[in-house]
Amino acid sequence: ADVIEAKARDQPLLDRGDYKKEKEPVARGFLEAFPSKPYKSGSGRRQLAQDMLGERNPLTPRVIVNRLWHHTFGRGIVASADNFGRLGKEPTHLKLLDYLASDLRDNGWSMKRTVKQLVMSRTFRSASTAPATSAEKDPSNLYLAYFSPRRLDAEAILDTIRFVATNNTGQRAVYTRAKRNALNPFLKTFNYPIPTSTVGVRNLTNVPAQALTLMNGQITK
Repeated sequence: ADVIEAKARDQPLLDRGDYKKEKEPVARGFLEAFPSKPYKSGSGRRQLAQDMLGERNPLTPRVIVNRLWHHTFGRGIVASADNFGRLGKEPTHLKLLDYLASDLRDNGWSMKRTVKQLVMSRTFRSASTAPATSAEKDPSNLYLAYFSPRRLDAEAILDTIRFVATNNTGQRAVYTRAKRNALNPFLKTFNYPIPTSTVGVRNLTNVPAQALTLMNGQITK
């Protein structure tokens, strides 16, 4: 269906988030941290898209490449992938984050190209054995002296088991129907997030239920 530009109106400010305490309407617009004029024509969807991808907003490409780095290396350059604000973590490699963000924008927002850069880097191809000096100087390997081994996500574990058991590459876990009150029990055991909010960094647990599931659990569709 086509998007319809219906009559737009500004929403009132809810005092402390209480929907029963409406204050004066707030003009439609972009984040106040960035220079932007209020959206006065139409719904503002087009202006919002332009502001999100505009050159005056460096946040969008930074967030994208940071998530790609997180999924490639197990930890983002900014560890708090969902929070780039003052309460989030400081980037470990600020210049690298800025370079990757600029490179993504300059090359047509090609995430495939960025992922190729990451996996072909010396850092990704480094051995997983920690140098003797790293244990003292950088025990968490924040500065990437070696490749930190990381656990597979729930979907990757399920895909591997399905392939070994049935040689079926068409049934991918990433396309599994997600019903909030009836999640796939196998995926849930391996920290599959409940799809009620954004989860940029999944919880990592090591519990007996995971070993028992691998030994005698059923692989459901």
